[in-house]
Amino acid sequence: MKKVLVITYYWPPSGGTGVQRWMHFSLYLKKLGWDIVIFTPINPEAPIIDEKLKELVKDIRVEYSKIWEPFGLYKLLTRKDKKNQIQPGFIRQNKKKSILERFALWIRANLFIPDAKSNWIKPAVVEILKLHQKERFTHVISSGPPHTVHLIAQSVKNKTGIKWLADFRDPWTNIDWFSKLPMTNNTIKKHFELQKSVLDQADIVVAVTSEMAREFSEFSKREINVVTNGYAPNDFKDFKSIKTNKIIFFHHGSMNADRNPFKLWEYLGKKVNENESWKKQLEIQLIGSVDFSVLESIELNNLNSNLILKPFLPHDKVIEALSYATICILPLNNTPNATGIMPNKLFEYLATGKPILAVGPKNGDVAKSISELKNSCIFDFDEEIDDLKIQQCIQIGIVNEDVQKYNRENLASEINQLLISLN
Repeated sequence: MKKVLVITYYWPPSGGTGVQRWMHFSLYLKKLGWDIVIFTPINPEAPIIDEKLKELVKDIRVEYSKIWEPFGLYKLLTRKDKKNQIQPGFIRQNKKKSILERFALWIRANLFIPDAKSNWIKPAVVEILKLHQKERFTHVISSGPPHTVHLIAQSVKNKTGIKWLADFRDPWTNIDWFSKLPMTNNTIKKHFELQKSVLDQADIVVAVTSEMAREFSEFSKREINVVTNGYAPNDFKDFKSIKTNKIIFFHHGSMNADRNPFKLWEYLGKKVNENESWKKQLEIQLIGSVDFSVLESIELNNLNSNLILKPFLPHDKVIEALSYATICILPLNNTPNATGIMPNKLFEYLATGKPILAVGPKNGDVAKSISELKNSCIFDFDEEIDDLKIQQCIQIGIVNEDVQKYNRENLASEINQLLISLN
């Protein structure tokens, strides 16, 4: 029996995009004959909970492990409610921080390397080695971030010789917020050393975008495989687009300060000011966490009456809300690594066939993926939104393109072939 241990921080009932990739890959790899065992924390700091996801993976075996994280100390120092889960992107907020918050962030940046989960490394390795004595795993997979999971897998490989596939859903030192952490030079050096050791020692490295793979390859001088994110076909087998008398600009997920599409808000502000029907029909639906700077931009353009804010919803409810969308907003992070960003929502937007309005670099991976879609367009961060292009996209509506290469079942087959190549 081919037996693989998947080390991941995110697993149901945790929700959000971080859990989707390996939740689905595990299910499909099991169908392909793999004996899958998940290793994950029993008490993660999960900012999103989606209880319905547990039912989908009820047949996947899970080994739970206790983890201690510094967020309890952070909440104590900053006087935050202990019950509130910390959003992963909180350090990217532009809101002025108190002295205690800045101190807590310095502690996090320099004492917890590579991330706030680092105290999990030693106990997790001990537990996995005991588990391996009974199970005799043939492969281990680490899916990060958090990149702590890669260091766990690295230690397990070094102690056992198990074949190791390191899966990067996001960059490490080239992540958008890396330079915003108050790190010392020694801390920065340590990050680059750890990143190199993981890239050097993993038997196979997988990245989710071509640009990320190129950057890792240049850094490590080795081949990096690309297996993109995608959509789950079962989520869209009964999907139907529902027409309304509204013009709905739709976004789900986090919209932090780096993703604020201020030119879009300016465009929509002018439309409702000049066009009475748009003033009545326009809805800006934002589902998920929205930074205060985004809300400020929306208010500045007199769009508050057109705004509908909703908290994070269970994934099936997000798909349901997506069926009403007129056009899907895809703002990328206005950061140096923007060309290699492909948010998971992109693939779900593609699965619907609905128009996509992306904001980001025109030479990036997102631009390439939608370049041939007649109902979609991309504008650079500081570019004025072209009204004619938007009207054309809305008028064209649904375009049923072949997006099977982003079907997670097909993507799992690519992972399967990579694992087989290690035998």
